[in-house]
Formats: sequence, structure tokens, C-alpha cells
Amino acid sequence: MRLMKPLLGRHYYPHGIEYGHQEGFTDSIISKAKSLVSKVSEPAKKYHSQVPEHVVLDKLKKWAEENENEEVLKKVEELSTDSDRRI
Repeated sequence: MRLMKPLLGRHYYPHGIEYGHQEGFTDSIISKAKSLVSKVSEPAKKYHSQVPEHVVLDKLKKWAEENENEEVLKKVEELSTDSDRRI
């Protein structure tokens, strides 16, 4: 799992989400968002250091073969050969 730069946005129905400083987020909202990101990032870092990507991909490939899931097999092959596509 790779965590990318978090974005804080505001949803406007039905148009979608707007991002950026012009949305006028309060300091408390920004603090809460940072707190939530830190709560997720620490366990993710621990997990990432415990289970190498190739182990996860091998297990997923085995499962997909046993269940004849071509879609998952194709994605595993893509991720196995192109590390930039791993998310």
C-alpha cells in the first residue's frame, strides 16, 4: 500500500469536490484531518514493513488461480511487472 499526498476538499452537490486553500477550511478541520491521516499512516507503515509486496502478490495470484478469476490474475501480472502501477 502506498499512501499518496492527502487532499482536503469540500463536496458541492451535484458538482463534485473542490480542493485548495480557497475553500476556507478552519484550523480545527485541518487539525482533525491531519490527525486522521497520522492514525492511518503509522499502521500502514508497520504493515508495509512486515509483509513484502511480492508475498502479497504471490498469495493473491494463487487465490485468483484457484478461483479462476482472470481479472485479478491480469491485474496481479501488471503489478508484478510494473512497480510504478502499484498503489
